[in-house]
Amino acid sequence: LRSWIAVDPKSHFSIYNIPFGVFSDRNPSIPPQKRCCTAIGDFVLDLAILYDHGLLEMKIKDEKECQSFISTSISNVFAQPYLNSFMASNKLVWQSIRKQIINLLISEDCKYDVFSPDNRLKNNLELQAAAIKPMNAINLHLPVNIGDYTDFYSSREHAENVGSIFRGKN
Repeated sequence: LRSWIAVDPKSHFSIYNIPFGVFSDRNPSIPPQKRCCTAIGDFVLDLAILYDHGLLEMKIKDEKECQSFISTSISNVFAQPYLNSFMASNKLVWQSIRKQIINLLISEDCKYDVFSPDNRLKNNLELQAAAIKPMNAINLHLPVNIGDYTDFYSSREHAENVGSIFRGKN
């Protein structure tokens, strides 16, 4: 797969890595508003804008009819300051959103069984200017709101290491 957005081959954010995050514009003339994004190369894509323009749809697979998709009644989860609402959906929604993002980013000559180019962003320069931001023009933020105690004891070894801090090794 190849993106129509230039991506340095050494970048951690190629078409094969579609991470989700939260950003705000660094421009002082724009009121700071946190919203959800993904990265591609040295840019972020404003997912709230893509959703508002109909380029992303929240879809879930109907468990009774595996072939059909039903739209959820979720508002624009990407216009929120954290990923929590998006994370509260299910794996099928996450996969659908990733696939839609990849379809928006892949070159026209990249056709696979799973992906097919969607040129609505590529062919709309005004939308590109609004939705594609250089990394050096934005601030990244904590992507989730952790509402309660988080336990980082993920294994016996971690528990023993923390215990030895307080009790000593013996």
